[in-house]
Amino acid sequence: MAKSLEFRNLPLVEAVVRVYFANRIRVDFGLVSELHTKIHSEFPNVIPLSVWELTPALQQETQLPIPRGDLPGAEYTGGQHGLSVHLQPQLIAVRWRRGITEHSPEYPRFQKLRRFLESCLRTLRDSSSVQQIQLALTNMTYVNFIRVEDPRPYLKEEYSTRATLTAKTLQEQIVAWQAQNDIDLRFEVRGAERSLGPQKEAGYLVTTAAGRRLEPSDDPLAFLDAVHGELQVLFADLVSERAKSEWGLHNDNSK
Repeated sequence: MAKSLEFRNLPLVEAVVRVYFANRIRVDFGLVSELHTKIHSEFPNVIPLSVWELTPALQQETQLPIPRGDLPGAEYTGGQHGLSVHLQPQLIAVRWRRGITEHSPEYPRFQKLRRFLESCLRTLRDSSSVQQIQLALTNMTYVNFIRVEDPRPYLKEEYSTRATLTAKTLQEQIVAWQAQNDIDLRFEVRGAERSLGPQKEAGYLVTTAAGRRLEPSDDPLAFLDAVHGELQVLFADLVSERAKSEWGLHNDNSK
């Protein structure tokens, strides 16, 4: 497994780990309360889910109406690490987002997200109100926000095309592929604005994501570890020496 990259000041703004289900589970008040009881010490608040994340495994299924008495999902927040848990009928996710103040919690690293995801998944599997969960895939996403007018000096040319290298302005670039180990990889660069209270910053979002489709006998956490390792290798290979220097990379797995 690739060693986690360590940066002094990486412009990371979001990290998410997810497990998607092939079947829809019933998310009712009983299940929401049961999960909250298990994770209350770390996530004291629970609110209805405001944004329903689309599921890549079964895009059509996500459009089905919510049965009477069920909820679209729940979000558990309030932890000291800046983390939140998202429960939907077809996924469970643990997300970290950087806050808008300088005192916001720093990224607590992958192992903490993994631990909470494992705890939540175990609770769902052990719940008497949930039928057997069929797992579809596991994935992880990192999002960095670079406050620059041109992101190309921060990315290696090997991941660019002639058009993007010679363009006056890079608006958006998306590359996706499947590795030899069946892990799907993707990176995306696009211009964006990030809100900081009443103010907004202009720059570019650099997103790296990896996922692995699961068979019924697969261990989702073992494959999540593999996905995380692939992302470490990808990011070290994707960003330029200038980026590594400015962001203070301590260990480079690409060398």
